[in-house]
Amino acid sequence: MISAEILSSEIQSELFSVNDSVKDLAILTAREGVVLLPSTLEKKNDTSSRRDYGIWGEGRATLVGLITLYSWGKDLVDIGYDVSPRYRRQGYASLALRAIANHARDSCHLRTQAHVGFGNVASQGVALRAGFEVTDSIGGVMIFTDQAGL
Repeated sequence: MISAEILSSEIQSELFSVNDSVKDLAILTAREGVVLLPSTLEKKNDTSSRRDYGIWGEGRATLVGLITLYSWGKDLVDIGYDVSPRYRRQGYASLALRAIANHARDSCHLRTQAHVGFGNVASQGVALRAGFEVTDSIGGVMIFTDQAGL
């Protein structure tokens, strides 16, 4: 089972070693994977609001990635995700994206999107497997919108 929780400072350093390809959290793009979320995800009017959650392997023994929510106004969040290279292609990202999108919609009444670069085929597949569809594009970025519950 995959679960998520807000990252504390002590596990952020672990995340950097797990996700060795990502040294700067600000460059993360659409990511998925979360089953258990704390009640801290709530509507925010602060457009700079950001929440980071860990993506954990079975038994919560291994941190395998990160999923991030960026608040874009009071009713919309953008979801970014990254999974350590050694844990990719195992379904972590899609499961986490679907779970966090469900939580955002059902518990917080938020719409969810993921912005994915045209060249990022792996992240496009994650979004599609999680039930997101391409609804727009801006520059070199495709906008995937959660279609579940519509």
